[in-house]
Amino acid sequence: MKKQDWNSFSNTEGLVTFKMVLNSLCFMLLLLTVFLPYWLKIQVSHTNLYMGLWKACGDKMCEDILNSVLIKVVQVLMGIAIVTGFLAFMDIFLILINVVNDTTFYYLSSALCSFVTALLGLVAQIIFMISIQVISIHSTNHLIFEWGFYLGWGTSTLYLLSGSLILVRRYMKTVKSRTSPMTKSIQEPKSTSS
Repeated sequence: MKKQDWNSFSNTEGLVTFKMVLNSLCFMLLLLTVFLPYWLKIQVSHTNLYMGLWKACGDKMCEDILNSVLIKVVQVLMGIAIVTGFLAFMDIFLILINVVNDTTFYYLSSALCSFVTALLGLVAQIIFMISIQVISIHSTNHLIFEWGFYLGWGTSTLYLLSGSLILVRRYMKTVKSRTSPMTKSIQEPKSTSS
């Protein structure tokens, strides 16, 4: 891609659209992570139970889980992560549909919300791991982390990427506006031909 093509792409809404798609994907994955009961597989005799943050399922039936204090903390952190993830999504959406005049606040707000969502998700999953380690010490059942748990780690990583892209876009726009007058004043010397 030529440099001029890249500059024209970064000046268009293409990059904002990409971030909107990325934030939409992140938010959808976050909702799946939080509400699906596939964070942990508990092998009891010949039966497998699957546990999420809210329910434990096995043999075609689901029940509410008995919550420990640590699981409650994880539920609260992931609930806050959903709110901040939605705010990050809405900030980029408002920029995309050109509702706002000054986009600086919305870029920074979306980046901050993306970083906070990632941080909350990571902390919640670390606390979940600790709570499972405490349970496994007192249990003879075999505990295995499932795909929903790993999806949460991937979602947090995507939120970090999304926040970083938003900041890079904002920083590049700021640097470009500051350097534009300087680049206009510097002209290449004309070559004299005989």
